[in-house]
Amino acid sequence: MASPKGAMDPKAVETDAPGKGGKQVAVKMFSFVNKTHAEQKLQELSGMGFPVFQKVVTVGQRRYHQIYLGPFQDRRAAQDAAIAAARRSGHGGTILPLQKPDQIAATPSGVSAHPEVGQKSEPTSDKTPPDAVVLTIEVVTYLDRTMAEGMKNRILGWGLPAFIQGEQVRDREVLTVFAGPFTTAKAGEKAQRLIAAKSGIQGTLQQQIFSAASYGGATAADKSADQGEWGRGAGGTSSGEVGYFVALLLSFLP
Repeated sequence: MASPKGAMDPKAVETDAPGKGGKQVAVKMFSFVNKTHAEQKLQELSGMGFPVFQKVVTVGQRRYHQIYLGPFQDRRAAQDAAIAAARRSGHGGTILPLQKPDQIAATPSGVSAHPEVGQKSEPTSDKTPPDAVVLTIEVVTYLDRTMAEGMKNRILGWGLPAFIQGEQVRDREVLTVFAGPFTTAKAGEKAQRLIAAKSGIQGTLQQQIFSAASYGGATAADKSADQGEWGRGAGGTSSGEVGYFVALLLSFLP
């Protein structure tokens, strides 16, 4: 079906690619057009003790530099690293299977595969929710805030939690509408089917790391979903890396 005017339907770009010893995974953190900015972020994460690498994706005539944590041999190690990165850098990431392990350009060998977490940890209140690995649905990306807010409100009107994630790219505000977060696959898949039925958009169900500062509402939404009644979530806007779909969207801009 056709996409909403001014928007692009997200498509799944990740594919399981088994390497020696099984499927490797990584945490996608950032995507840059500017190579210098990408290298600076790569060194910043490496300096924090994370294993990092860069992948270059060509879309049309543009090259995009994507920054990842990893690679990791199992999802648990990737989750631990993503949570640690969210705490230390303020940015959550998306856990993805590696598409082409042979294209990985790793950082210097001195980087630890298991970064130390909490060297400068601060006391946390019992009331503070922990960083969480949750499921979100990437629905659609816009360049117009009014349209993004309209789609978010439509999703809220269907009884689903929703939020907008934004980033400034080349002096333009790129806004991606998400449904979620959800803490169970059952809840996420049910929401995905509902969105497809209501809008004709097949959103991408994915794992994300939510920091304690931004995480909230997933448990209530999941309980409502399991009971057959969706809990309406409060929408909000948070900054962060929009990922490959931003690069794809910008490839069509002058």
